Amino acid sequence: MKGPARYCVVFHFHQPPYDDETMGYYDECYEQSYGTHLDALDAAPGVKVNYNMTGILLETIKQNNPQFIDRLGEKVGSGQVYLTACGYTHPIFPIILERLGKDACKIQIERDLEIKEKLFGVEPKILRLPEYAVSDDVVYLLQEFGFTGTIIPDFVFHEKGIDTKHVLERLGLRMAARNNYLSTALAGGEYEKYKNYFKWMKDYGGTPEEVADDFTKKLLSAESILTDFDGECYNHWVIAHGIPIDKRNILETVYKTILDKGIEMLHLPEFMDSAPTEEVDEIPRVSYDKEKVLSLWEGEPKHDGMWADIERCWDMYLGSGDEGVLDLALKSQTSCWTWAVTHNYPQWWLEQAGRYREMIEGMVNVG
Repeated sequence: MKGPARYCVVFHFHQPPYDDETMGYYDECYEQSYGTHLDALDAAPGVKVNYNMTGILLETIKQNNPQFIDRLGEKVGSGQVYLTACGYTHPIFPIILERLGKDACKIQIERDLEIKEKLFGVEPKILRLPEYAVSDDVVYLLQEFGFTGTIIPDFVFHEKGIDTKHVLERLGLRMAARNNYLSTALAGGEYEKYKNYFKWMKDYGGTPEEVADDFTKKLLSAESILTDFDGECYNHWVIAHGIPIDKRNILETVYKTILDKGIEMLHLPEFMDSAPTEEVDEIPRVSYDKEKVLSLWEGEPKHDGMWADIERCWDMYLGSGDEGVLDLALKSQTSCWTWAVTHNYPQWWLEQAGRYREMIEGMVNVG
C-alpha cells in the first residue's frame, strides 16, 4: 500500500533586468503575480513551497516594492518558503561558460547568493538551472560552490527507463525530475497534448475546486511529484484566458485541497534527500547539448547578433574593471533576451542587449 503522496512545488520567477523605458512590463508582472502568490500562502499557512527568484529580480522588487521583500522574508523565516539559488540574471550557463568563460558564470552565482544572504539570511544549497541548461563543466562549477542538487525535465528519466520518484546523480550533484505534464497544466501553457486547466475553466465553466480535485487525484496516484513552472506566468495566464475574477483563487484552492487530502509537501532539500538515487555516467541531455546546441539558442541572424552584443559587453568590462560596467555586462547575459528571438515578445526584448552595449560604450568612452 502506498504511503502519503509527496509533493514538491517550485515557482520560478525570472523576469529580466529593466531600465527606465521598459519598467512598465515589470509593473504589470508585479501587479498580476507576485503579491498573489504570498496571498495564497497566507490563506494556507500549512503549505511548503520553493521559490526560485533571480537576484536581479529581487533587487528590482526591493527598490520598487519593498513590502514584498518583507512579506517574503517572513515566509522564509517561518519555513513556508525555501529559496533556491540561480544565476543573477538567469543566464544560460553552458553557453556563458563557452563564450565568456568561467569567471562570468562565477560572478553570476556569487552575486545571486550575496543578495539572498543580505535580504533573507539564507545560503541555498539547491540551484535551479536557467532553462535546465546543464553540462559537465556546469556541474563542476556548482560543486565549487557546494551545491547539492538541481532540477531537470522528466523526459530524461523516461529515456533512461528510470522512475521519476528517483533522483539522478552525476559527479555528486543530484537532479530531481520536473513533472512536465502537471507543470504545464498548472501554468496554463499553450500545448495541445497537455490539459490546460485555465483553458478548461474558460471553455467548460470549471471551478477552482474542480481543478484542485483533479490535480490532487493525480498527486495521490503517484508516490512523488515535483512541479516547476514560471511564477509570473501563473497569474498572467489566469487573466489571459479570461478567467472571471471570482474564480482566480486557483492557487489558494489547490493549496487547501492538498492539505485536506493529507498530501505531504516538501522543500527541495527534503525531497531530494528522501528519494532513491540513480547514478548516471553522463550528463543528461536537456535544454543544452555540447555537440548540438538546440536551434532555440543560436543559428538565427537576430540571435547571433544578440550574442555579439553580449560578448562585446563582457569584453568592455574586462577592459575597464569598472563596477558599473560589470553591472551592465551581467545584465546583458540574461537568457530572457534569447527567448525573445524565437518567441513573440515585445520588440524591446530584442533590443535590450544592444542597449546595454551602447550604455557600456558610453561609460567606457567617458572614462
